[in-house]
Amino acid sequence: MALEGPLQDIELDGPYGYAVTSSPGILQVLDLSDPDQPVVLAQVPVGDQTFEMDLDGDLIGVAFQNAGGQAGVRFVDVSVPTSPTVVGTFSGPADEVVMEAGYAYLPGTTGTRIIDLSVPSAPAFVGTVPTMGHVAVVGALAYVAGPTGLRVWDVSTPSLPVLLGSEGRIVNTHGEVAVSGDWVYIDDGINTLRVLRVSDPTRVSGQGSIVLWEHCTEIRAEGQWAYVALERGEVQVINAVNPGWPVVAGSFGTVGSSRGLSLGLGRAWAAADLLQWGPLQCQFVAPVLDVPPRVETSLHAFPNPFNPVTTIAFDLDRPGPVALDVYAPDGRRLRTLLSAELGAGRHEAIWDGRDERGRLMASGSYLCRLQTAAGKSVARLTLLK
Repeated sequence: MALEGPLQDIELDGPYGYAVTSSPGILQVLDLSDPDQPVVLAQVPVGDQTFEMDLDGDLIGVAFQNAGGQAGVRFVDVSVPTSPTVVGTFSGPADEVVMEAGYAYLPGTTGTRIIDLSVPSAPAFVGTVPTMGHVAVVGALAYVAGPTGLRVWDVSTPSLPVLLGSEGRIVNTHGEVAVSGDWVYIDDGINTLRVLRVSDPTRVSGQGSIVLWEHCTEIRAEGQWAYVALERGEVQVINAVNPGWPVVAGSFGTVGSSRGLSLGLGRAWAAADLLQWGPLQCQFVAPVLDVPPRVETSLHAFPNPFNPVTTIAFDLDRPGPVALDVYAPDGRRLRTLLSAELGAGRHEAIWDGRDERGRLMASGSYLCRLQTAAGKSVARLTLLK
């Protein structure tokens, strides 16, 4: 059984993955025992068009809409991976669903509806978080990022949510949100990722930010690392170990827009036109006595893979000499894209897949190396034809 696409979202649970196509909406159960060779175990239709989905135990919720106008969330029992079964539907507008501890949370224009899933065949509305925006739920806390900033709600009594704290200085926050431990990561809706500390939910504090330069479609977080899916077809890995100064630590490209993202089995999995993945970052940082100078650059390319051109972007913390070159896999230098003194800030260069003589290179992988006074950064470029 072949994996259908393009994909709209992806979730992982142990050795199993759950991928849903966008249109028509088909939920696919994947055996990821060998992560390099996903195997489709079963499929079940869930709607004419799907949006986001989430997983809680053996129950998956998929936001959907049918051509006839019906919309809502389908709930699918995946306790038997080879036989996923639609067991219930909650009707009403929905393009996002978050599931936690037996409840589903459906953000909307008037707030976030809370749905009791104790009987999955009869999902029941039980309350509303009266804040508009995207939501992440951890235990009994709901983090809602909306036009008035971030608000943290106690939803231990779903029929009567209680506001605990907020950070209103980050306005127009109607983007994605993710929570990991004491940290919240928010796309502020204007292509900037912001890091907030929520160790005390009653006293939310802003820490730092980084410009993404592109619309964010999904954020996942593990420790002080954030994984950000971008609409242009890229997943960026953000190092926020220093929360006041988050930096891009790496990236990988996707074929088509990166629409969904999930972490598991040591990888970040992206739902795009294809199912693609990149490695997770190590969370352990060993203390050292002598800290070497920090490499004050970050390097990534978009789109990647690409055809016919890709934009290579990097940031400099201070002015200085810069060399940006493209190399063949055997180490031959093919093209010098930049060799100049540059100022601090964001810089970009374009590679059209040609060498210094103007010859078009064959399909395959190439290396782009950035050399500055602070050190070296390398990115892999994939040329498609």
